[in-house]
Parts: sequence; structure tokens; C-alpha cells
Amino acid sequence: MSLTERLDVFLQVARAVAATHSVGVLHKDLKPGNVLIDGARGGWTVKLTDFGSGRLLEPERLAELRLTALGMTQAADAGASSGRSATGSTLMYMAPELLAGQAPTLQSDVYSLGVMLFQLLVGDLRRTLSSGWQQDLADPLLVEEIDAATQGTPARRTASVADLVDRLAQLEPRRAQRDVLARNAALAQAAAASAAQRQARLPWLVTGVAGLVVGLVVSVFMAVRAEQARTAALAAQAQTQAVSDFLHQDVMETPDVLTSGSVRPLQLMGLMRQASRNAAERFKGQPLAEAVVRRRIAEIFLRRAAVAEAMNEVSKARKLLGSAQANDTSEGLMLRFLGARALLWARQVPQARELLAEAEQSAGAARMDAATELGAAANRARLEFMLDAGQAREAVPVAMRLVQQIDEIRLPQSPHRVDARQRLAESYIRAGMDTQAELVFAEVARPPFNAPGMAGEYKVRALVVEAEKLAAMNRFDEAQSLVDQARLFVGPAATANLFYLAFVEYWDGACQLGKGRPVQARARFKAAMDLIVETMGTDHVYIEMMRHAAALAALDAGQAAEAAVMFEKVDRWYLDNVNEHGQAAARFGRVAALTDLGRPAAALELLDAIPAQMLARFDLAPGLASRVMAERARAMMSLGRAAEAKPILRQAVVDMKAAKVPGWKVARYERLL
Repeated sequence: MSLTERLDVFLQVARAVAATHSVGVLHKDLKPGNVLIDGARGGWTVKLTDFGSGRLLEPERLAELRLTALGMTQAADAGASSGRSATGSTLMYMAPELLAGQAPTLQSDVYSLGVMLFQLLVGDLRRTLSSGWQQDLADPLLVEEIDAATQGTPARRTASVADLVDRLAQLEPRRAQRDVLARNAALAQAAAASAAQRQARLPWLVTGVAGLVVGLVVSVFMAVRAEQARTAALAAQAQTQAVSDFLHQDVMETPDVLTSGSVRPLQLMGLMRQASRNAAERFKGQPLAEAVVRRRIAEIFLRRAAVAEAMNEVSKARKLLGSAQANDTSEGLMLRFLGARALLWARQVPQARELLAEAEQSAGAARMDAATELGAAANRARLEFMLDAGQAREAVPVAMRLVQQIDEIRLPQSPHRVDARQRLAESYIRAGMDTQAELVFAEVARPPFNAPGMAGEYKVRALVVEAEKLAAMNRFDEAQSLVDQARLFVGPAATANLFYLAFVEYWDGACQLGKGRPVQARARFKAAMDLIVETMGTDHVYIEMMRHAAALAALDAGQAAEAAVMFEKVDRWYLDNVNEHGQAAARFGRVAALTDLGRPAAALELLDAIPAQMLARFDLAPGLASRVMAERARAMMSLGRAAEAKPILRQAVVDMKAAKVPGWKVARYERLL
């Protein structure tokens, strides 16, 4: 038999098994000896036999179809012996869970078929699926299918025999798509390498653009592969090629993406907005490809905290998919997970959790754990929600699984692999597992990453995250020590990664402000802001975060007029980008500045106009809610309402001390008592 004929024989067997599963029957003893083949009529005809050890999962399903169940084992009789083994199966084809004494399932038959497929392909029905079996097969797609069908854990196996049939029936279209993917990935890597030669000082942009290009190509490949049953090979190639053209003509070849000899690149956000405007025309008549591209653009927006734009792209992508049924496809579910993350960033936490729960329920545990782009999207969302809730230790295994998933579905040097490890390292740090984090940092400095200076940069990130934790507990001297160490690692400005240097400056300023040195703090925040502008452009959440910090320093230094202008800019940016947490903090600053400027009535008016939903955000930062209460009392006292204000202020001081607000900040209000 030729390879094509052997595959055809296997597909006939698998289709027969899928048919029995559809009526609630397991075979339980799938092996070549139970397959009869007739080649007398010019082709191979297959018959599946020996259902004597079969197991009836759904008797009512057979009743609906008016079929009898003679000779079938009922589900309650799973432990009965039939003479072959404890479960009635032949050992060579028996799934691992059956050897462990568990009841057979649909995935048990999938495993048996995987072993049979291997034997048919190598032409030896006595060959066992032992270590190194992959070397006996030259076709990587067939290796993937056998590996997926014979995973040791049932939840990680191919979901059903029907899925296995669909995937094998589409081998040729998948090979064509993979060829396109390989060509486009090579183009993406070449473009990134060229950019790196021209902009060695800005590795973050090279990584960002390369990640976008490689990620988009892989994403569309995965999405098209999921639609193989309805998409011919030529159409799939055209769809993936359209994305390639979009990437290189609308993204990589945009003038001044990386201007040679310049330290200031075109802002990536502007590039993404241009790409978004062009997507509808570029992908006219190709809704799936456009939806994938818009999801990837939304991810870029979200990474830079442009939450409103991210949510807009997600909304457009979901409309492109159309029906409610399409929203349960892999692409639809990835959009739902991304939408949940966007809502979390917007601090619409109840809605975010509701959407996450819906997406998790629709996806199911097996699909979320699978090494697919959907599985990675699910665990990325789960990880962010856990870290947001302070569940660092619970987040670690999720981060570890995310790394495994990304490693299996991305290219060897993909920046997504580095990003996944960054998330794992951050989870370790937040869980107090610094030794494990150090091992992750060391890993990225070795092949296949070979990222020059990456381990040092990750060390800087680790020190900064730890300093952030200490500063949140008002342990500013200890935090300052870590910031000083980070400054040594990042090196002088002439050679440093400016993005990391910006955060060293920022947390240096935070420590100075926490120790009651607002003038020195403002200088550090100004330096940090300048570095972010140089590397990320002027439209970025980090700019507003640092502007807000600089405004607080100006307020504490007695420069209320300047502080008021800065707070208003921050407030407006967060309003435009749907970030109520940031808005809440900015409103507090504006209230304090108005009172300092002798406008207490305006301060109270602004406080009274704050929506209830935003007021809840004050509770997210330790001591902020009590400081807002104190500012209300201070404005009331300036209006001559001291008797009414002092009880409020007295309680606010007690709450601030309980929240461990720095003493010099509390003293400002205590003096009024």
C-alpha cells in the first residue's frame, strides 16, 4: 500500500469510530485485528468489528435512534473483566489512564487510533509507540497528529475522533498554509534584523514590530487552520498572503518606521492607528483575516494602555465574525478573552470577570490547556486576573503553563517566548520566589534566545518590581537601596536601554517623594518622562503615570498652579482612554490643587461630581480614599465650616495611619486639627 492508501484506510476506520461515538458507544478494543479490509473491488473497503467489549455511554441515545444494545457493556460495568485486560482492551493499544484503573472515555479510543495510525504509517503493525518514535516519520504534520492523539493526559489529547478525521483530511491545505507561514516568518525575521542593524539602541521597538509581524502571521495561520473544513487550500493561501502583504506594505514599509540614524522612531501607536484605518479596505471580503488583524492591533493598544482603542478593535473584530456561533470558535473566544483583559484594564472589574467566566465556560478546560493560540490567550487572561487580585502564588502554575504553550506554538526565537517568561518571572517575584525568577532571567540569555543584555534588563525589572512592593508598604529606604542596585545594572544613559532607565528614574523619584523630598522627586520624574518620550513617544500610559507623579511632587513642593495643570492633563488622558483607576487618582490631585490655590468651592464641586463608580477606585490604592476624605474636610474648613469638617478630618487621619500613609503626608492634615 502507498502512504495515501494507508491514510485512506485509517480515515475509514476513524470515521466508523466517530460514527459509533456519535450514538454514545465506545469500542474499547481498537486494534488492527478488529479491522477487516476488502480490496477485491479495485479499492480498499474497511469494516470495523468486535464490539463485544464495547461500552455504552448513553443508552438513551441508542433508544432515540431505535438501535439495540446487545452485547454492550453499560457504563456501570466498567470494572468487569472480559478476558483481555481489566477494561477489555489489548495492552499495546490501551490508553495510560486505563492502565491506571480509570474508566474508559472517548479519549481512550482516540489514543488507540493514534497508535494504529503510527503503525500503519511505518508499515509495521507490531511496532510499539516507544521513545523516539518521531524519528521514524518524515512528515511533521503527521507527527503532530499522532503526538496529539497519544498524549498521556486525556485532557491534552485530540478532543475527539471526529476532530482527528477533520485534521487528517485537510493535510494538503495545511501543508500549503505552513509553507506560506514559513515564508512570511522569514520575511518578518529579515525585516526585524534589518531594523535592529539601524536601531541597535532601541531593542524594544525591534521586538515590538517583529512581534507584531510574526504574531499576525502565526495568528492568521492558526485561524485559517481552524476553518479548514470549510476552506480550500488555495483560499487559505490567499487569505494568509493577504495578511503578509498588509504587514509589509502597510506596516513594515511605512516611511520612517525606523529612520536610519535617528534615536526617535515613529510612534508605534500611530503606526497601529494607520494599520487599523487600512485594514477594512485591505481585507475586503475576508472577514476572518481582518478579524485576526484587528485582534492583534487591539493587543498592541492594550499593551500600551490605550484601552478605549483596544476595546474598539475588539468590538469591530467580533462584528466581523458575525453570528453567536462564530463567537465560540477559537478566534471568537480569543477576542472574548482579550475583551475581558481590556475591561480589567479599564477597571470595570465585575464586567471583566463576567466576560472571563463566559469565555472560560465556552472554551472548556481541555481547550484552555491545549498548546494553541486559544489556550495561550486563555491563560494570559487568567494570569492577569490572578495577579490583579493579588493571587501571586496561584498565578505561578498558570504562568508556567503559558510558557509551555507559547514554546509549542511560536517560532524558536519569537519575542512571544521572551514575553511569556517575563510574565512567569514577574509572577515568581510577586510570590516571593526570587530564586526561581533568577533562573528565568538567566535562561533568556542562553540559546535559543541569545538576547544580548536581556538577563541584565530582566534583573532590572525584578529589582524595580521588588522596590515597588516595598514602596507600597512605605519602606522607602529599602526600596531606594534596590533602585540604586537597578541603576548599576542598567548602566549609563549612553549605553543603557532607555526604557528600563526610565523606570529606575521613576522609582527613584517615588522613593524621594515617600521620604518627603518633593523637589528631588520632581527632578527624577521629569527625567523619567523625558526618557519615555524618547523611546515610546508622547501618547503612552507611562507618560501619564509619570506626569501624575510629577504633579504630586509639585503639589507637595508648594507649586499648586503647575500641579493643577498637570493633573488636568492626566485626568483628560485617562478619560479618553477609559481608565477610571487613573482618573480617580488624578481627580484627587486636582481637588488638592484647587484647595491650595484658594478655590475650595471648586474643589468640593469637583468632588461632588465624581461618579460613584470612580469613587470605588479610591479603595484600590492604600490610603487614597482617606486622603480624599481629608481633602474634602480641608476644603470645607477653608470655607469656614470647621465644626463640620474636623470630625471628618480626624477620622481621615486615623484611617491614613492605619493604611500606613507616610508620616509627613499625614502631618499636613494633623496640623489643621
